[in-house]
Amino acid sequence: MKTKLIIAALITAAAVLVPANAAPILLTAVLSAGASGNPLDINLSGSGNGYIIATGYDGGLSGTVPPTPTSSVTIPNISGDKTAVAVNSAGTGLGLGNDSEEIGPDEYMVLDFADAATTVSGQAKSSVSIDFAIDARPGKTGTSYWVIYGLSSTGTPTLLADGDMQTSPATESVITSAAYTNYVVGILGDCELDLTGIGVSYGTPEPGTFMMGGLALIGFGIAMKKRIRKA
Repeated sequence: MKTKLIIAALITAAAVLVPANAAPILLTAVLSAGASGNPLDINLSGSGNGYIIATGYDGGLSGTVPPTPTSSVTIPNISGDKTAVAVNSAGTGLGLGNDSEEIGPDEYMVLDFADAATTVSGQAKSSVSIDFAIDARPGKTGTSYWVIYGLSSTGTPTLLADGDMQTSPATESVITSAAYTNYVVGILGDCELDLTGIGVSYGTPEPGTFMMGGLALIGFGIAMKKRIRKA
């Protein structure tokens, strides 16, 4: 009888430790051609998965060039100088409405994920992806940089990724931690870019899943210990 209980505990532990849907899930921002607003709500793919709030800022981004994770970087006008965010007519890029649907020199956009789904099919947010196209300008390499920050609850920016602007048009893709609610995408120097894709990946089981599995394993351990003592 005890052996059957032990086997049952093992089966229970295995069942709860493996998520019902272990395949990674990617939700992408649905860009509607010609949409604009200040701020602009962008729905995520799939029904009921929430949305991203995009807010544009015309100027105000400053920092050390070239930026490094240890440099002194500030975002002075996080609550001012707002401007409309707009999707281009083809529905393929997101930028600032006052600058041909692009993020221009010293401008930036804040992406707020607070209203995105926390979990999808039992899997928690694991990463955020940001894709963009660079409208490069020859001669600006080494003096202009794209930057992506994560904003803490206090509004303090943490540099997550940066790169030198290219001498010819190029595309970039950044995948970073989902630990932040707000992300800032901007330009330091004289160049432009537009966002071509924003996504949220879900692929980590909820903490409760591991807790249940852990309890099952603890029960198994106790049963084994008693059996050994009696033997």
